[in-house]
Amino acid sequence: MTTFVCVVVAALCFFLLWNHVSAMQLKVDDKNPMIAYGNGTKFDISTILNYPATTSGPGVRPSVYDYFYNPTGGVPCNDEGNAAICQHADFPRNCGTPENAIWLLQSQYPLRLHILYTNGISWRLTNMTFSADSSQEKTTFEFISENPFLHYNFVVSGKDVQNILQHLDQPSHNNSTRMGF
Repeated sequence: MTTFVCVVVAALCFFLLWNHVSAMQLKVDDKNPMIAYGNGTKFDISTILNYPATTSGPGVRPSVYDYFYNPTGGVPCNDEGNAAICQHADFPRNCGTPENAIWLLQSQYPLRLHILYTNGISWRLTNMTFSADSSQEKTTFEFISENPFLHYNFVVSGKDVQNILQHLDQPSHNNSTRMGF
């Protein structure tokens, strides 16, 4: 694990502890960065949004920045290569890559899942939060803030977000894919 990733994990743990939040780290699938596993449960974000998903947020120059999200790293982002999150401001900025993404499960019911994308340009990183909300019919993807500096916060919310969670011991799933931890 790189020093940068260690610092990011430590900062995230400090944030979670400071806010009295606990979370379980999930294991990202080796072949598909849209899937992670933990304790007999599969988490699959592949169908919750149409990728690449887009949203916008306040900017400086220009006054609105556009953001493009594709968890597979399929967003071309200037000469930074492909990113999971790309900010289009005065020029495209890589705000995090899928390599070394950290998945943290805060709650199963209602689902609250965080994915931290690191290794963006100039130490940028993104916290993507998936939050199930049974009162929200339509799934939304929103920019929340850039706070602290160069740390981007987004929320994907709606009642369908709960469908990300799939128990592997239910009859409709193939138990041969179950990961034991």
